[in-house]
Amino acid sequence: MAYGKKIISVCLTVIMLATLLMLGLSMGMEAYAENSKVEDAQNSVVRVFVDMGGGSIGIGSGFAVGGKDEDVEYVVTNYHVVAGYLNDAYVTVTDINGGIKADVIYYDDDNDFAVLERDEKLTNRKPIALLSPKELHKSQDIYCIGFPGLSDAASGNTSFESRIKDMTITTGTVSNNDYVREGTTYILSDAKINGGNSGGPMVDEYGQAVGINTATIGEADGGDLSNSMTLAVSMDYVMDTLDDLDITYIKGSANGTTQRNSNGSADTKLIIMIAGAAAVICAAVVIIVVVVNN
Repeated sequence: MAYGKKIISVCLTVIMLATLLMLGLSMGMEAYAENSKVEDAQNSVVRVFVDMGGGSIGIGSGFAVGGKDEDVEYVVTNYHVVAGYLNDAYVTVTDINGGIKADVIYYDDDNDFAVLERDEKLTNRKPIALLSPKELHKSQDIYCIGFPGLSDAASGNTSFESRIKDMTITTGTVSNNDYVREGTTYILSDAKINGGNSGGPMVDEYGQAVGINTATIGEADGGDLSNSMTLAVSMDYVMDTLDDLDITYIKGSANGTTQRNSNGSADTKLIIMIAGAAAVICAAVVIIVVVVNN
């Protein structure tokens, strides 16, 4: 009898350990305690341009999306950056001559964003974490990252280089994280942007993209631009679209921890380990049943 109790005790211990293992693995699959900084988010930003013909080009910014630690294959930008030239879009991280062809695989004219797929994977940029602006609050600090055209003109930059040091970061506060204008939901802030910033990410203090820098509105739409406000398209549109396209992306959180493979896919090794832990639990239960019956 004492021997049977000992076996039951051991089996219960095994079950507890296996359960803790499963919980730990599940949490490990969902969250990574990495608090990114705003400057780190620059490693996800690229310059997007379109060949307009006749030697003319249209320029904007964009940001990389994808799974954690994966080479970049997809870029998100404003639709108006590539509108009219969907077959002539390029992404560059070095200079205008080093651009790589990018196919526009999805665009939303109404909400002004597009998803681009590069012909070649990008190894010197990394995917950015995405966060719903619903996690923001009024008066919270935000940051806009991109390649501003005004800065290019002021510096005499005619090659439109796309190095990290060529980016600018402007800061402001959230005035409204649920601002609806003509049917589209934006983040409204007092951060300053200009044309070249279009398509770049608006990020929170952890460097998580919460919106797409889209437009500037002045007083009464055409008033004094010194009192302008910035509109950034809500990241909720992008995340919903990436889910529909079955594209993996990193999902952020209000405290800066990031989640992996937020479209439902999961790391194979973790699945195998969890399955093994589940098998241990099942085996322990069988042993207990046998011992009790005997």
